[in-house]
Amino acid sequence: MELIDRIWRGIRANSLVAEAQDPEKVLSLIVRNMHRSLMLLRQAGSQAI
Repeated sequence: MELIDRIWRGIRANSLVAEAQDPEKVLSLIVRNMHRSLMLLRQAGSQAI
């Protein structure tokens, strides 16, 4: 199990490095996450009312 965890951490670290090298992808991911959060916030607000 520890071997699988190490492999998984290596894959994640590699993908983070690849994304960090492309600022446009990082900004796009941030904006996408912000939009998703905004939608969830609006849904929660409408359910509360």
